[in-house]
Amino acid sequence: MAPNLTRANRLAFDDYSKYLSYKIHFLTMKSMKEITIKVSPEVAEAYHSASFQQRQKIQAIVSILLQKQVDTDVALLREMMDEISDRARDRGLTPEILKSILNEP
Repeated sequence: MAPNLTRANRLAFDDYSKYLSYKIHFLTMKSMKEITIKVSPEVAEAYHSASFQQRQKIQAIVSILLQKQVDTDVALLREMMDEISDRARDRGLTPEILKSILNEP
C-alpha cells in the first residue's frame, strides 16, 4: 500500500524522480565502467531479476552516491585553492606579477 503523500511531498518526489531520470540519462550517455560489489544473496537475486530499466536506475543511484564523494573532494580542493589565492593576494601577488613569473623561461 502506497503511503499518503502531501502535495509538497508529491512535488518533491516528482522533482526527485525527474532528477533521477535526468541523471540516469546523463550517466548512460557517459562511458561506464563495470565494478563488483558484495551484497547479500537476496539483494543479488533481486538485482538479477529486475528489469533492464530498474537495473539502470539502481546503477544510477550507486553512481550518484559515489559521485557525492568526488564532488566533496573537488569542493575541498577549490576551497583550499581559494585560500591559497587569498593569501597570495594579501601578500602582494597581483595577476601581472603571476603572469610574469609563469612566463619566465
